[in-house]
Amino acid sequence: MKNYTATSRQSTKIISHQIEQTFDNINVLQKKMLESDVVREYVFENAARRKLAFDRAFQNTIYTICGYDFEFFHMNILNLEDNHLITFGQRYDYQPYELTSSIKQDLIQPTIDLNGAKNIMPTDSGTIYKIDKDVHTISMLRCFGRYALTIPKAVIEIQINYYTLDRVISDTIYSFNRHAETVLIFDKNKKLIYPYDLDQKLLNHYISLDFKNETSFINPNTKEREIVTTHTSDFTGFTTLLITPDSYILTNQHFYRNIGILIAAVSLLLLTTISYRVAQSITRPIIRLKDSISHLELDSISEESAYVPDSNLNELELLSDAYNRMQVRLKESLDDIVKSKTLSVHAQIMALQAQMDSHFLYNSLTIISIMAEEHDDMQVADMCIKLTQMLRYITEDYSKNTTFEQELKHTRNYTDLMSIRFGDKISFDYHIEPGLCFLPIPRLIIQPLVENSVKYSREDGKTLQIEIHSWLEENYWYTEIRDNGNGFTDEAINQVNQKIESLNKEENYPELTINGMGIANIYLRLKLFYSNLFVFEIKNTDQGAFIKIGGNINEYECDNNRNCNGR
Repeated sequence: MKNYTATSRQSTKIISHQIEQTFDNINVLQKKMLESDVVREYVFENAARRKLAFDRAFQNTIYTICGYDFEFFHMNILNLEDNHLITFGQRYDYQPYELTSSIKQDLIQPTIDLNGAKNIMPTDSGTIYKIDKDVHTISMLRCFGRYALTIPKAVIEIQINYYTLDRVISDTIYSFNRHAETVLIFDKNKKLIYPYDLDQKLLNHYISLDFKNETSFINPNTKEREIVTTHTSDFTGFTTLLITPDSYILTNQHFYRNIGILIAAVSLLLLTTISYRVAQSITRPIIRLKDSISHLELDSISEESAYVPDSNLNELELLSDAYNRMQVRLKESLDDIVKSKTLSVHAQIMALQAQMDSHFLYNSLTIISIMAEEHDDMQVADMCIKLTQMLRYITEDYSKNTTFEQELKHTRNYTDLMSIRFGDKISFDYHIEPGLCFLPIPRLIIQPLVENSVKYSREDGKTLQIEIHSWLEENYWYTEIRDNGNGFTDEAINQVNQKIESLNKEENYPELTINGMGIANIYLRLKLFYSNLFVFEIKNTDQGAFIKIGGNINEYECDNNRNCNGR
Protein backbone atom coordinates (compact mmCIF):
# COMPACT_ATOMS: atom_id res chain seq x y z
CA MET A 1 0.00 0.00 0.00
CA LYS A 2 2.88 2.38 0.78
CA ASN A 3 4.35 1.78 -2.66
CA TYR A 4 1.02 2.52 -4.29
CA THR A 5 0.61 5.71 -2.26
CA ALA A 6 4.04 6.92 -3.43
CA THR A 7 3.11 6.13 -7.03
CA SER A 8 -0.22 7.90 -6.60
CA ARG A 9 1.53 11.00 -5.25
CA GLN A 10 3.77 11.07 -8.29
CA SER A 11 0.75 10.72 -10.59
CA THR A 12 -1.03 13.54 -8.74
CA LYS A 13 2.02 15.74 -9.21
CA ILE A 14 2.09 15.00 -12.96
CA ILE A 15 -1.63 15.78 -13.34
CA SER A 16 -1.16 19.03 -11.40
CA HIS A 17 1.79 19.93 -13.62
CA GLN A 18 -0.25 19.33 -16.80
CA ILE A 19 -3.03 21.60 -15.51
CA GLU A 20 -0.45 24.19 -14.49
CA GLN A 21 1.05 24.06 -17.99
CA THR A 22 -2.37 24.71 -19.54
CA PHE A 23 -2.92 27.83 -17.44
CA ASP A 24 0.69 28.94 -17.91
CA ASN A 25 0.18 28.89 -21.70
CA ILE A 26 -2.86 31.16 -21.30
CA ASN A 27 -0.92 33.37 -18.89
CA VAL A 28 1.90 33.79 -21.44
CA LEU A 29 -0.57 34.68 -24.22
CA GLN A 30 -2.30 37.20 -21.97
CA LYS A 31 1.01 38.91 -21.09
CA LYS A 32 2.08 39.05 -24.74
CA MET A 33 -1.20 40.72 -25.68
CA LEU A 34 -0.76 43.38 -23.00
CA GLU A 35 2.85 43.97 -24.06
CA SER A 36 1.65 44.84 -27.58
CA ASP A 37 1.35 48.57 -28.35
CA VAL A 38 -1.19 47.73 -31.06
CA VAL A 39 -3.50 46.03 -28.50
CA ARG A 40 -3.20 48.85 -25.94
CA GLU A 41 -3.75 51.58 -28.55
CA TYR A 42 -6.77 49.71 -29.89
CA VAL A 43 -8.36 49.28 -26.44
CA PHE A 44 -7.89 52.89 -25.32
CA GLU A 45 -8.04 54.80 -28.62
CA ASN A 46 -8.61 53.03 -31.94
CA ALA A 47 -11.54 50.74 -31.09
CA ALA A 48 -13.85 53.70 -30.54
CA ARG A 49 -12.97 55.09 -33.99
CA ARG A 50 -14.69 52.07 -35.63
CA LYS A 51 -12.37 51.93 -38.63
CA LEU A 52 -11.79 48.69 -40.49
CA ALA A 53 -8.02 49.22 -40.70
CA PHE A 54 -7.72 49.47 -36.90
CA ASP A 55 -9.95 46.41 -36.41
CA ARG A 56 -7.85 44.36 -38.82
CA ALA A 57 -4.58 45.48 -37.24
CA PHE A 58 -5.90 44.43 -33.81
CA GLN A 59 -7.16 41.07 -35.07
CA ASN A 60 -3.93 40.35 -36.98
CA THR A 61 -1.91 41.12 -33.83
CA ILE A 62 -3.99 38.70 -31.74
CA TYR A 63 -3.66 36.00 -34.42
CA THR A 64 0.09 36.59 -34.57
CA ILE A 65 0.39 36.11 -30.81
CA CYS A 66 -2.05 33.20 -30.43
CA GLY A 67 -2.09 31.57 -33.86
CA TYR A 68 -5.33 30.76 -35.65
CA ASP A 69 -5.97 27.67 -33.48
CA PHE A 70 -5.78 29.56 -30.19
CA GLU A 71 -5.89 27.59 -26.96
CA PHE A 72 -8.60 29.62 -25.22
CA PHE A 73 -12.37 29.61 -25.75
CA HIS A 74 -13.12 33.32 -25.74
CA MET A 75 -11.61 36.68 -24.73
CA ASN A 76 -13.17 39.85 -23.33
CA ILE A 77 -11.44 43.23 -22.85
CA LEU A 78 -13.38 45.80 -20.80
CA ASN A 79 -12.38 49.48 -21.03
CA LEU A 80 -13.28 50.89 -17.60
CA GLU A 81 -12.93 54.49 -18.82
CA ASP A 82 -15.84 54.43 -21.27
CA ASN A 83 -17.45 51.07 -20.31
CA HIS A 84 -17.06 49.51 -23.76
CA LEU A 85 -16.40 45.81 -24.31
CA ILE A 86 -14.21 44.21 -26.96
CA THR A 87 -14.90 40.51 -27.59
CA PHE A 88 -12.70 38.12 -29.56
CA GLY A 89 -12.73 34.37 -30.14
CA GLN A 90 -16.20 32.93 -30.59
CA ARG A 91 -17.35 36.33 -31.82
CA TYR A 92 -15.60 39.65 -32.53
CA ASP A 93 -17.51 42.73 -31.43
CA TYR A 94 -17.18 46.20 -29.89
CA GLN A 95 -20.17 47.23 -27.82
CA PRO A 96 -21.28 49.33 -24.84
CA TYR A 97 -21.14 47.47 -21.52
CA GLU A 98 -23.25 47.82 -18.40
CA LEU A 99 -20.97 47.23 -15.41
CA THR A 100 -23.19 45.81 -12.64
CA SER A 101 -22.33 46.12 -8.99
CA SER A 102 -22.01 42.32 -8.60
CA ILE A 103 -19.51 42.02 -11.47
CA LYS A 104 -17.56 45.00 -10.17
CA GLN A 105 -17.47 43.57 -6.64
CA ASP A 106 -16.83 39.89 -7.52
CA LEU A 107 -14.56 40.24 -10.60
CA ILE A 108 -13.29 43.72 -11.41
CA GLN A 109 -12.27 45.03 -7.98
CA PRO A 110 -10.48 41.79 -6.85
CA THR A 111 -8.58 41.82 -10.17
CA ILE A 112 -7.59 45.47 -9.77
CA ASP A 113 -6.47 44.77 -6.19
CA LEU A 114 -3.96 42.24 -7.58
CA ASN A 115 -2.23 45.14 -9.42
CA GLY A 116 -1.61 43.35 -12.71
CA ALA A 117 -1.26 39.79 -11.38
CA LYS A 118 -3.50 37.02 -12.70
CA ASN A 119 -6.87 36.30 -11.10
CA ILE A 120 -8.29 32.83 -11.85
CA MET A 121 -12.03 32.39 -11.32
CA PRO A 122 -13.42 28.87 -10.71
CA THR A 123 -15.74 27.14 -13.16
CA ASP A 124 -18.91 29.18 -13.80
CA SER A 125 -18.26 31.41 -10.78
CA GLY A 126 -18.29 34.65 -12.75
CA THR A 127 -17.37 36.23 -16.06
CA ILE A 128 -17.37 39.71 -17.61
CA TYR A 129 -19.40 38.49 -20.58
CA LYS A 130 -20.60 34.92 -21.25
CA ILE A 131 -20.78 34.30 -24.98
CA ASP A 132 -22.48 30.89 -24.68
CA LYS A 133 -24.53 29.98 -21.63
CA ASP A 134 -24.27 26.25 -22.40
CA VAL A 135 -20.45 26.24 -22.25
CA HIS A 136 -18.78 25.95 -18.86
CA THR A 137 -15.70 28.14 -18.58
CA ILE A 138 -12.86 29.06 -16.24
CA SER A 139 -11.68 32.68 -16.44
CA MET A 140 -8.22 34.24 -16.07
CA LEU A 141 -8.40 38.00 -15.53
CA ARG A 142 -5.72 40.70 -15.34
CA CYS A 143 -5.95 44.50 -15.12
CA PHE A 144 -3.77 46.91 -17.09
CA GLY A 145 -3.32 50.61 -17.80
CA ARG A 146 -2.75 52.68 -20.92
CA TYR A 147 0.99 52.42 -20.30
CA ALA A 148 3.16 50.22 -18.09
CA LEU A 149 3.09 51.07 -14.36
CA THR A 150 0.05 53.36 -14.76
CA ILE A 151 -3.32 53.16 -13.02
CA PRO A 152 -5.37 50.20 -14.33
CA LYS A 153 -8.09 51.37 -16.70
CA ALA A 154 -9.06 48.08 -18.33
CA VAL A 155 -9.44 44.36 -17.58
CA ILE A 156 -8.69 41.47 -19.94
CA GLU A 157 -10.47 38.15 -19.43
CA ILE A 158 -9.48 34.92 -21.20
CA GLN A 159 -12.01 32.10 -20.86
CA ILE A 160 -10.84 28.48 -20.90
CA ASN A 161 -13.35 25.86 -21.93
CA TYR A 162 -14.05 23.48 -19.07
CA TYR A 163 -13.74 20.55 -21.45
CA THR A 164 -10.20 21.61 -22.30
CA LEU A 165 -9.31 21.00 -18.66
CA ASP A 166 -11.33 17.77 -18.68
CA ARG A 167 -9.44 16.53 -21.76
CA VAL A 168 -6.04 17.28 -20.17
CA ILE A 169 -6.99 15.36 -17.03
CA SER A 170 -8.54 12.44 -18.92
CA ASP A 171 -5.57 12.09 -21.26
CA THR A 172 -3.15 12.10 -18.35
CA ILE A 173 -5.12 9.52 -16.34
CA TYR A 174 -5.53 7.21 -19.33
CA SER A 175 -1.84 7.48 -20.15
CA PHE A 176 -1.18 5.92 -16.72
CA ASN A 177 -3.92 3.32 -17.29
CA ARG A 178 -5.68 4.52 -14.12
CA HIS A 179 -9.27 4.39 -15.36
CA ALA A 180 -10.99 3.87 -11.99
CA GLU A 181 -9.50 6.91 -10.28
CA THR A 182 -11.15 10.28 -9.71
CA VAL A 183 -9.60 13.76 -9.90
CA LEU A 184 -10.80 16.78 -7.95
CA ILE A 185 -9.36 20.30 -8.15
CA PHE A 186 -9.90 23.14 -5.67
CA ASP A 187 -8.60 26.68 -5.73
CA LYS A 188 -6.85 28.32 -2.76
CA ASN A 189 -10.26 29.34 -1.34
CA LYS A 190 -11.45 25.72 -1.52
CA LYS A 191 -13.84 26.51 -4.37
CA LEU A 192 -14.37 23.63 -6.75
CA ILE A 193 -12.65 23.94 -10.13
CA TYR A 194 -13.11 20.40 -11.41
CA PRO A 195 -15.54 18.72 -11.84
CA TYR A 196 -18.23 21.39 -11.82
CA ASP A 197 -21.09 18.97 -10.92
CA LEU A 198 -19.74 17.12 -7.85
CA ASP A 199 -22.30 15.85 -5.33
CA GLN A 200 -22.56 18.39 -2.47
CA LYS A 201 -22.19 15.70 0.20
CA LEU A 202 -18.95 14.45 -1.34
CA LEU A 203 -17.75 18.03 -1.87
CA ASN A 204 -18.17 18.82 1.82
CA HIS A 205 -16.48 15.53 2.72
CA TYR A 206 -13.32 16.15 0.68
CA ILE A 207 -13.08 19.79 1.79
CA SER A 208 -13.09 18.71 5.43
CA LEU A 209 -10.30 16.10 5.13
CA ASP A 210 -6.85 16.53 6.68
CA PHE A 211 -4.47 15.53 3.89
CA LYS A 212 -1.33 16.48 5.75
CA ASN A 213 -1.53 13.58 8.21
CA GLU A 214 -3.68 10.99 6.44
CA THR A 215 -4.05 9.51 2.97
CA SER A 216 -6.70 6.83 3.66
CA PHE A 217 -10.37 7.84 4.14
CA ILE A 218 -13.87 6.32 3.98
CA ASN A 219 -16.15 7.47 1.14
CA PRO A 220 -19.47 8.56 2.75
CA ASN A 221 -21.52 7.35 -0.22
CA THR A 222 -19.92 3.97 -1.04
CA LYS A 223 -18.53 3.28 2.48
CA GLU A 224 -15.37 2.08 0.73
CA ARG A 225 -11.88 3.05 1.82
CA GLU A 226 -10.00 5.33 -0.58
CA ILE A 227 -6.42 6.47 -1.03
CA VAL A 228 -6.33 10.28 -1.52
CA THR A 229 -3.12 12.03 -2.54
CA THR A 230 -2.76 15.76 -3.15
CA HIS A 231 -0.48 18.29 -4.79
CA THR A 232 -0.73 22.10 -4.66
CA SER A 233 0.54 24.22 -7.54
CA ASP A 234 2.53 27.34 -6.66
CA PHE A 235 1.56 28.91 -10.00
CA THR A 236 -2.23 28.47 -10.01
CA GLY A 237 -2.83 27.89 -6.30
CA PHE A 238 -4.91 24.82 -7.27
CA THR A 239 -4.91 21.72 -5.08
CA THR A 240 -5.28 18.51 -7.09
CA LEU A 241 -6.75 15.39 -5.43
CA LEU A 242 -6.28 11.90 -6.92
CA ILE A 243 -8.77 9.46 -5.36
CA THR A 244 -8.26 5.69 -5.71
CA PRO A 245 -10.70 3.07 -4.30
CA ASP A 246 -9.20 0.13 -2.39
CA SER A 247 -10.98 -2.35 -4.65
CA TYR A 248 -9.14 -0.98 -7.68
CA ILE A 249 -5.79 -1.27 -5.92
CA LEU A 250 -6.40 -4.93 -4.99
CA THR A 251 -7.58 -5.77 -8.51
CA ASN A 252 -4.47 -4.19 -9.96
CA GLN A 253 -2.22 -6.02 -7.53
CA HIS A 254 -3.63 -9.42 -8.49
CA PHE A 255 -3.53 -8.61 -12.18
CA TYR A 256 0.06 -7.40 -12.16
CA ARG A 257 1.18 -10.30 -9.99
CA ASN A 258 -0.16 -12.80 -12.52
CA ILE A 259 1.28 -10.82 -15.41
CA GLY A 260 4.63 -10.69 -13.64
CA ILE A 261 4.73 -14.46 -13.14
CA LEU A 262 3.82 -15.07 -16.77
CA ILE A 263 6.41 -12.61 -18.03
CA ALA A 264 9.09 -14.14 -15.81
CA ALA A 265 8.36 -17.65 -17.11
CA VAL A 266 8.29 -16.58 -20.75
CA SER A 267 11.43 -14.48 -20.30
CA LEU A 268 13.33 -17.37 -18.76
CA LEU A 269 12.38 -19.67 -21.64
CA LEU A 270 13.27 -17.06 -24.26
CA LEU A 271 16.53 -16.18 -22.54
CA THR A 272 17.62 -19.81 -22.49
CA THR A 273 16.77 -20.31 -26.17
CA ILE A 274 18.32 -17.03 -27.30
CA SER A 275 21.51 -17.57 -25.31
CA TYR A 276 22.05 -20.95 -26.93
CA ARG A 277 21.45 -19.66 -30.46
CA VAL A 278 23.53 -16.51 -29.98
CA ALA A 279 26.45 -18.50 -28.62
CA GLN A 280 26.40 -20.74 -31.70
CA SER A 281 25.92 -18.12 -34.41
CA ILE A 282 27.37 -14.79 -33.30
CA THR A 283 30.80 -15.13 -34.96
CA ARG A 284 29.80 -15.81 -38.56
CA PRO A 285 27.17 -13.02 -38.88
CA ILE A 286 29.54 -10.45 -37.38
CA ILE A 287 32.29 -11.25 -39.89
CA ARG A 288 29.82 -11.26 -42.78
CA LEU A 289 28.43 -7.91 -41.62
CA LYS A 290 31.92 -6.52 -41.29
CA ASP A 291 32.76 -7.52 -44.86
CA SER A 292 29.66 -5.83 -46.17
CA ILE A 293 30.25 -2.60 -44.25
CA SER A 294 33.94 -2.41 -45.15
CA HIS A 295 33.14 -2.12 -48.86
CA LEU A 296 30.04 0.03 -48.49
CA GLU A 297 29.88 3.08 -50.78
CA LEU A 298 27.02 5.15 -52.09
CA ASP A 299 27.33 3.81 -55.63
CA SER A 300 27.66 0.15 -54.60
CA ILE A 301 25.68 -0.05 -51.40
CA SER A 302 23.87 -3.27 -52.38
CA GLU A 303 26.83 -5.16 -53.83
CA GLU A 304 28.53 -8.05 -52.03
CA SER A 305 32.08 -7.43 -50.83
CA ALA A 306 34.89 -9.89 -51.44
CA TYR A 307 37.03 -8.50 -48.61
CA VAL A 308 38.16 -11.15 -46.05
CA PRO A 309 39.60 -9.82 -42.76
CA ASP A 310 42.60 -11.14 -40.94
CA SER A 311 41.30 -14.02 -38.82
CA ASN A 312 43.67 -13.16 -35.99
CA LEU A 313 41.80 -9.90 -35.21
CA ASN A 314 38.94 -9.72 -32.76
CA GLU A 315 35.58 -9.78 -34.63
CA LEU A 316 33.96 -7.03 -32.56
CA GLU A 317 36.90 -4.69 -33.11
CA LEU A 318 36.71 -5.38 -36.84
CA LEU A 319 33.00 -4.52 -36.81
CA SER A 320 33.62 -1.26 -34.94
CA ASP A 321 36.46 -0.17 -37.26
CA ALA A 322 34.47 -1.00 -40.38
CA TYR A 323 31.41 0.85 -39.11
CA ASN A 324 33.47 3.97 -38.33
CA ARG A 325 34.99 3.93 -41.82
CA MET A 326 31.53 3.60 -43.33
CA GLN A 327 30.31 6.65 -41.38
CA VAL A 328 33.26 8.73 -42.57
CA ARG A 329 32.70 7.81 -46.22
CA LEU A 330 28.97 8.45 -46.07
CA LYS A 331 29.49 11.78 -44.33
CA GLU A 332 32.09 12.89 -46.85
CA SER A 333 29.86 11.91 -49.76
CA LEU A 334 26.81 13.71 -48.33
CA ASP A 335 28.88 16.79 -47.46
CA ASP A 336 30.19 16.93 -51.04
CA ILE A 337 26.65 16.77 -52.43
CA VAL A 338 25.32 19.45 -50.08
CA LYS A 339 28.27 21.77 -50.72
CA SER A 340 27.92 21.32 -54.48
CA LYS A 341 24.22 22.15 -54.43
CA THR A 342 24.70 25.12 -52.09
CA LEU A 343 27.54 26.61 -54.14
CA SER A 344 25.59 26.10 -57.37
CA VAL A 345 22.45 27.88 -56.16
CA HIS A 346 24.44 30.66 -54.48
CA ALA A 347 26.52 31.25 -57.62
CA GLN A 348 23.43 31.35 -59.80
CA ILE A 349 21.68 33.91 -57.61
CA MET A 350 24.81 36.07 -57.38
CA ALA A 351 25.25 35.87 -61.16
CA LEU A 352 21.70 37.06 -61.73
CA GLN A 353 22.05 40.02 -59.34
CA ALA A 354 25.51 40.95 -60.62
CA GLN A 355 24.23 41.32 -64.19
CA MET A 356 22.38 44.58 -63.52
CA ASP A 357 23.54 47.39 -65.83
CA SER A 358 25.91 49.77 -63.98
CA HIS A 359 26.08 52.41 -66.76
CA PHE A 360 24.50 55.09 -64.56
CA LEU A 361 27.37 54.80 -62.01
CA TYR A 362 29.94 55.84 -64.62
CA ASN A 363 27.75 58.76 -65.76
CA SER A 364 27.39 59.87 -62.13
CA LEU A 365 31.16 59.80 -61.61
CA THR A 366 31.60 61.93 -64.76
CA ILE A 367 29.07 64.48 -63.49
CA ILE A 368 30.80 64.68 -60.11
CA SER A 369 34.16 65.25 -61.84
CA ILE A 370 32.80 68.09 -64.02
CA MET A 371 30.99 69.80 -61.14
CA ALA A 372 34.06 69.56 -58.93
CA GLU A 373 36.01 71.52 -61.57
CA GLU A 374 33.32 74.21 -61.48
CA HIS A 375 33.68 74.45 -57.65
CA ASP A 376 30.06 73.59 -56.90
CA ASP A 377 31.10 72.04 -53.56
CA MET A 378 27.72 71.55 -51.75
CA GLN A 379 26.07 69.86 -54.68
CA VAL A 380 29.12 67.69 -55.27
CA ALA A 381 29.12 66.66 -51.61
CA ASP A 382 25.43 65.71 -51.78
CA MET A 383 25.99 63.67 -54.95
CA CYS A 384 28.99 61.93 -53.38
CA ILE A 385 26.87 60.90 -50.39
CA LYS A 386 24.08 59.55 -52.61
CA LEU A 387 26.52 57.74 -54.86
CA THR A 388 28.29 56.22 -51.85
CA GLN A 389 24.96 54.95 -50.52
CA MET A 390 24.16 53.45 -53.90
CA LEU A 391 27.55 51.74 -54.20
CA ARG A 392 27.20 50.33 -50.70
CA TYR A 393 23.69 49.07 -51.48
CA ILE A 394 24.56 47.29 -54.74
CA THR A 395 27.78 45.77 -53.36
CA GLU A 396 26.24 44.20 -50.26
CA ASP A 397 25.88 40.41 -49.98
CA TYR A 398 23.48 39.56 -52.80
CA SER A 399 22.35 36.37 -51.09
CA LYS A 400 20.57 38.62 -48.58
CA ASN A 401 17.25 40.20 -49.48
CA THR A 402 16.34 43.81 -48.78
CA THR A 403 13.28 45.74 -47.64
CA PHE A 404 10.99 47.91 -49.72
CA GLU A 405 12.18 50.97 -47.78
CA GLN A 406 15.83 50.27 -48.60
CA GLU A 407 15.07 49.60 -52.28
CA LEU A 408 13.03 52.82 -52.46
CA LYS A 409 15.87 54.82 -50.85
CA HIS A 410 18.28 53.41 -53.45
CA THR A 411 15.87 54.41 -56.23
CA ARG A 412 15.46 57.93 -54.83
CA ASN A 413 19.24 58.34 -54.69
CA TYR A 414 19.37 57.44 -58.38
CA THR A 415 16.54 59.78 -59.40
CA ASP A 416 18.09 62.64 -57.36
CA LEU A 417 21.32 62.18 -59.30
CA MET A 418 19.44 62.13 -62.61
CA SER A 419 17.54 65.29 -61.62
CA ILE A 420 20.86 67.06 -61.02
CA ARG A 421 22.25 65.81 -64.32
CA PHE A 422 19.30 66.69 -66.56
CA GLY A 423 17.72 69.55 -64.59
CA ASP A 424 14.23 70.55 -65.75
CA LYS A 425 14.42 68.11 -68.66
CA ILE A 426 13.32 65.29 -66.35
CA SER A 427 10.93 64.93 -63.38
CA PHE A 428 10.08 62.09 -61.03
CA ASP A 429 6.78 61.68 -59.17
CA TYR A 430 6.50 59.16 -56.28
CA HIS A 431 3.22 57.79 -54.92
CA ILE A 432 4.07 55.31 -52.15
CA GLU A 433 1.34 53.80 -49.97
CA PRO A 434 2.15 53.60 -46.22
CA GLY A 435 2.71 50.11 -44.87
CA LEU A 436 5.33 48.88 -47.35
CA CYS A 437 8.46 49.85 -45.39
CA PHE A 438 9.57 46.54 -43.92
CA LEU A 439 8.21 44.33 -46.71
CA PRO A 440 11.00 41.89 -47.75
CA ILE A 441 11.73 41.96 -51.51
CA PRO A 442 14.60 40.99 -53.83
CA ARG A 443 17.38 43.56 -54.22
CA LEU A 444 17.54 45.85 -57.31
CA ILE A 445 14.10 45.35 -58.86
CA ILE A 446 12.71 48.92 -58.91
CA GLN A 447 15.69 51.20 -59.64
CA PRO A 448 16.74 49.33 -62.83
CA LEU A 449 13.22 49.79 -64.23
CA VAL A 450 13.35 53.54 -63.52
CA GLU A 451 16.80 53.64 -65.10
CA ASN A 452 15.39 51.89 -68.17
CA SER A 453 12.87 54.73 -68.60
CA VAL A 454 15.57 57.38 -68.17
CA LYS A 455 17.86 55.63 -70.65
CA TYR A 456 15.42 54.94 -73.47
CA SER A 457 12.52 57.42 -73.12
CA ARG A 458 14.29 60.81 -73.13
CA GLU A 459 13.75 63.06 -76.16
CA ASP A 460 15.30 66.40 -77.07
CA GLY A 461 13.02 69.37 -76.40
CA LYS A 462 10.62 67.41 -74.17
CA THR A 463 10.52 67.01 -70.38
CA LEU A 464 10.53 63.33 -69.43
CA GLN A 465 8.02 62.60 -66.67
CA ILE A 466 8.39 59.34 -64.76
CA GLU A 467 5.83 58.19 -62.15
CA ILE A 468 6.58 55.52 -59.52
CA HIS A 469 3.46 54.20 -57.77
CA SER A 470 3.51 51.46 -55.06
CA TRP A 471 0.61 50.06 -53.04
CA LEU A 472 -0.86 47.00 -51.23
CA GLU A 473 -3.93 45.13 -52.45
CA GLU A 474 -5.36 41.71 -51.45
CA ASN A 475 -2.15 40.18 -50.00
CA TYR A 476 -0.01 41.48 -52.87
CA TRP A 477 2.29 44.47 -53.20
CA TYR A 478 2.47 46.27 -56.55
CA THR A 479 4.79 48.86 -58.14
CA GLU A 480 4.09 50.65 -61.44
CA ILE A 481 6.63 52.70 -63.42
CA ARG A 482 5.11 54.95 -66.12
CA ASP A 483 6.68 57.56 -68.39
CA ASN A 484 5.55 59.93 -71.14
CA GLY A 485 8.12 58.77 -73.71
CA ASN A 486 7.58 56.96 -76.98
CA GLY A 487 7.09 53.62 -75.20
CA PHE A 488 8.47 50.24 -76.14
CA THR A 489 8.69 49.18 -79.77
CA ASP A 490 6.68 46.09 -80.73
CA GLU A 491 9.96 44.36 -81.43
CA ALA A 492 11.29 45.14 -77.94
CA ILE A 493 8.13 43.84 -76.24
CA ASN A 494 8.21 40.67 -78.34
CA GLN A 495 11.86 40.09 -77.48
CA VAL A 496 11.20 40.48 -73.76
CA ASN A 497 8.19 38.14 -73.92
CA GLN A 498 10.20 35.56 -75.83
CA LYS A 499 13.01 35.73 -73.26
CA ILE A 500 10.50 35.32 -70.41
CA GLU A 501 8.85 32.38 -72.14
CA SER A 502 12.28 30.82 -72.62
CA LEU A 503 13.12 31.36 -68.93
CA ASN A 504 9.87 29.65 -67.88
CA LYS A 505 10.83 26.55 -69.86
CA GLU A 506 14.36 26.30 -68.45
CA GLU A 507 14.87 23.89 -65.55
CA ASN A 508 18.30 25.37 -64.77
CA TYR A 509 19.08 29.08 -64.48
CA PRO A 510 20.40 30.47 -67.79
CA GLU A 511 23.50 32.60 -68.10
CA LEU A 512 22.21 36.12 -68.77
CA THR A 513 24.30 38.70 -70.59
CA ILE A 514 24.54 42.25 -69.27
CA ASN A 515 23.22 44.05 -72.35
CA GLY A 516 19.49 43.78 -73.05
CA MET A 517 18.64 41.40 -70.22
CA GLY A 518 17.84 43.80 -67.34
CA ILE A 519 14.06 43.34 -67.54
CA ALA A 520 14.29 39.57 -67.98
CA ASN A 521 16.78 39.48 -65.10
CA ILE A 522 14.22 41.15 -62.79
CA TYR A 523 11.51 38.75 -63.98
CA LEU A 524 13.67 35.71 -63.14
CA ARG A 525 14.63 37.00 -59.68
CA LEU A 526 10.98 37.68 -58.86
CA LYS A 527 10.19 34.14 -59.92
CA LEU A 528 12.99 32.73 -57.73
CA PHE A 529 11.84 34.79 -54.74
CA TYR A 530 8.05 34.30 -55.03
CA SER A 531 7.75 31.04 -57.04
CA ASN A 532 4.58 31.63 -59.10
CA LEU A 533 3.00 34.16 -56.71
CA PHE A 534 4.27 37.33 -58.43
CA VAL A 535 3.18 39.92 -61.01
CA PHE A 536 5.18 41.08 -64.04
CA GLU A 537 3.59 43.16 -66.81
CA ILE A 538 5.17 45.25 -69.59
CA LYS A 539 3.20 47.21 -72.19
CA ASN A 540 2.57 50.61 -73.83
CA THR A 541 -0.16 53.05 -72.83
CA ASP A 542 -1.47 56.20 -74.52
CA GLN A 543 1.07 58.21 -72.54
CA GLY A 544 4.16 56.00 -72.92
CA ALA A 545 5.86 52.93 -71.43
CA PHE A 546 4.32 51.01 -68.53
CA ILE A 547 5.87 48.29 -66.31
CA LYS A 548 4.12 46.66 -63.32
CA ILE A 549 5.71 44.24 -60.84
CA GLY A 550 4.55 42.76 -57.52
CA GLY A 551 4.53 39.76 -55.24
CA ASN A 552 2.61 37.92 -52.54
CA ILE A 553 3.23 39.19 -48.99
CA ASN A 554 2.43 35.79 -47.38
CA GLU A 555 2.46 36.11 -43.55
CA TYR A 556 4.13 39.57 -43.62
CA GLU A 557 2.17 42.14 -41.65
CA CYS A 558 2.45 45.70 -42.90
CA ASP A 559 2.56 48.67 -40.56
CA ASN A 560 -0.12 50.91 -42.05
CA ASN A 561 0.93 53.78 -39.79
CA ARG A 562 4.50 53.94 -41.11
CA ASN A 563 5.05 56.40 -43.96
CA CYS A 564 7.57 54.70 -46.24
CA ASN A 565 9.12 57.53 -48.26
CA GLY A 566 12.58 56.05 -48.76
CA ARG A 567 14.31 58.96 -47.04
